[in-house]
Amino acid sequence: PEGLNIILCPNYSFPYESHFKIPIIINKKLTYSIFKKKIKKYEKENKSLGLWDSLNFIKMRKIKSYCLNNRLKFTYCNTVFDDVIKRIEQDQDFKKRQKFIGTCAKYLNKIGIIKLLNKKVFYFFHPYMKLEITKDKFLVKKKIFKESSKIK
Repeated sequence: PEGLNIILCPNYSFPYESHFKIPIIINKKLTYSIFKKKIKKYEKENKSLGLWDSLNFIKMRKIKSYCLNNRLKFTYCNTVFDDVIKRIEQDQDFKKRQKFIGTCAKYLNKIGIIKLLNKKVFYFFHPYMKLEITKDKFLVKKKIFKESSKIK
């Protein structure tokens, strides 16, 4: 009842698959058919067979919708977006692994686009998400009140 679920993962509303470092072309199936060789090579070289199959291509808006339909409170922690940008600038290994997206982020940050993208209206399109999910106490209390009203 007092638990907290923290989800920290890629947001597939942003058309980029960060594990394989490839763009998402419309959906998972089409992306796989286009990048099959690269995906298989990556899995083999990194001893991660089945990684592609395990990806669920979840989108932040789907999680929010699920939460709203299940009396859960959804909070997006937008600091994760800034943290990823800072990590690209400070962590050389991460920068090396994410060379393409890192270069794009660095350039966009320099010209002020990252600041614009960090506005609430763009949260659902951030490439990475950190969500905190708890029971919505107001909705739970409302449900209990509603059910107790039916009993009388």
